[in-house]
Amino acid sequence: MYLYQKVHTMNVNTNIILETRKPRLDGKYPVKLRLTYKRERHYYTLRDSKKESIYLSKDEFHKVMGERPREEHKKLRLLLNAHEDKAVKDIATIPVFTFDGFEAKYYGITENNTDLISCMKSKANRLRIEGRISTAIGYECSINSLISYTGKEYLTFDKVTIQFLNEYEKWMLTNSKSNSTIGIYLRNVRTAFGEAIRNGHLRVELYPFGKDKYTIPTGRNVKKALPISEVGLIAKYPAPNGTSEHRYRDYWYFGYLCNGINVKDMAHLKYSNIDVDVLTFVRAKTKRETKGHQKLITVVVTEDLVDILM
Repeated sequence: MYLYQKVHTMNVNTNIILETRKPRLDGKYPVKLRLTYKRERHYYTLRDSKKESIYLSKDEFHKVMGERPREEHKKLRLLLNAHEDKAVKDIATIPVFTFDGFEAKYYGITENNTDLISCMKSKANRLRIEGRISTAIGYECSINSLISYTGKEYLTFDKVTIQFLNEYEKWMLTNSKSNSTIGIYLRNVRTAFGEAIRNGHLRVELYPFGKDKYTIPTGRNVKKALPISEVGLIAKYPAPNGTSEHRYRDYWYFGYLCNGINVKDMAHLKYSNIDVDVLTFVRAKTKRETKGHQKLITVVVTEDLVDILM
């Protein structure tokens, strides 16, 4: 990650950075605005005059953010400075800083605080801005489902009662939605309620979830383990060295040896995660929600793991 600009406003640090963790096929990286507040960081993709995301190579970024940028580099530098200047001014107008408050100000997001669907749309917009696309899509699916059920694009929080949720659940079941899908949609609704209460827009007694209220259904995964004999067949499969077949076999066996680590967590691993004969990591899925008490996953580094890593 490359960092040039650094501004302090109300204990909020703003930086213009080159996000080098996710290169495109052409070798360029997204230029982003990073805000840091109380050790929490949020990233915002910056766009050019045509509203398109800005991507630069490392060399181009150095030229743009250097001491004396020239011609086109200078124009882009002025644009990036303008993005950051706007962020700094917006932060200064927020009485008590929150990332949601900043995003609403910076992007001109307005919402009716009594309307569940509007709040969920704003949440989806913020998630897309942060680059959390899959989560944003989940919210958008929840919104579309609510609109299909109610026939309206406006739904006040007080209308979402225990009875409403029970009837909505039955409607989704009759429309062939699984318990897992219903759970995802309703957890998004529950999150919107929680945020509205925390922001002072909703009375806590209107919260319809919890003990002796509405309980969100949970899906039950049927976990089927491979017999150890079949695991051995995969692990010892004679794939030719240097082939895709060999690489994919190692990926699968590595995940198996790491207690079923998922592909995203595997992709984020670094050699620094290994300490002597132990590999530790925090699941990407829970990293954002459990910052104060992150649970480390620990894996013993066996000879087979070492062979794959070498």
